[in-house]
Amino acid sequence: CQQTLGSSAATDCKSGFYPENQLTSPPQPTPTADLTANWKTYTNSDLEVSFEYPTSWTATENFLIGIDIDPSGKKINRYSKTPVSITIVPQGHTSGSVIDVIITENPKNLSLKELDEELTGPSGMGPQLYSPEAKSLQTELGISAYYQKCTIDGGGPPEIIDCEQYTISSKQKVFQFRNVIYASGIPDQQKVFDHIVSTFKFLE
Repeated sequence: CQQTLGSSAATDCKSGFYPENQLTSPPQPTPTADLTANWKTYTNSDLEVSFEYPTSWTATENFLIGIDIDPSGKKINRYSKTPVSITIVPQGHTSGSVIDVIITENPKNLSLKELDEELTGPSGMGPQLYSPEAKSLQTELGISAYYQKCTIDGGGPPEIIDCEQYTISSKQKVFQFRNVIYASGIPDQQKVFDHIVSTFKFLE
């Protein structure tokens, strides 16, 4: 199965959920004081969320949800009023996603399983919001989340890239935090990802 982002950071995602007996307990994301001193705070009043990220990284909101073709054959971009994803990368990074926050609307307040089934097409492509192998946990701020390992289609080479994902559902929206793990490595990427998840909160 595949996961496709409706944004400029779109990436087809193949489910890579590990069987129950192979998935170790997920790491509890915890802030790291030295690394995270003087970080910036991303805040979006429309989404009613905030989180911290490094001053040397950028957080880019993506609003593109699709492309239509008019009768003359002209392509027309369709945009959402609120971000459909947030791409978080080190400044100067241009070779694909590193950390993504993917936002899926859930106006009916369906369960993750129900919403995933509703949004998955006949081809099997969908957002991969639900997996029975996902581990239930709480973030540092006490927010309920589900953790799972996954793989994405890297477009080759490499064709397959490992990733990990936290899924948080609230307020008629689902937030997927995805960390793309490159073989070359990005300095402090794991610590950055853990801290973003740890500081994510809903605005009161």
